[in-house]
Amino acid sequence: QVISSCPQRDCIRLRGLPFEATVTDILTFLGEHSRSIVFQGVHMVYNAQGTPSGEAFIQMDSDASAESTTLNKHRKFMISNNKKRYIEVLQCSGEDMNLVLTSGLPQMGMAAPPASQPAMLPSVSIPNAAAFMPKPFGISP
Repeated sequence: QVISSCPQRDCIRLRGLPFEATVTDILTFLGEHSRSIVFQGVHMVYNAQGTPSGEAFIQMDSDASAESTTLNKHRKFMISNNKKRYIEVLQCSGEDMNLVLTSGLPQMGMAAPPASQPAMLPSVSIPNAAAFMPKPFGISP
């Protein structure tokens, strides 16, 4: 899935996720709004050590879907592994997402971000709104 760099605000950013949260946990948290996620639209963010950063970006099918999700889910709680976490849900653009995922550097080919910066692993395909993010290969915990 190509992340749009146009100013359209059809994405959301989740902050405060439990580190052990899965894509399924995110879909459960988003509830009916998960139906508006585009194919391969869930982007879990991992740090340079390959561990979850507590953030994710979600590409929605429209600005209106992203806005509705933000209005209904911002500052709500997610329960994961019997832990209750306050989640920030912020509407953003594909350009905003790219800036965060590339640490503010312009995208030039497929170069990896600097080792001290967050890294994004491959997107997850969401058939029937249920999928799991595979553990990255070649990255030591």
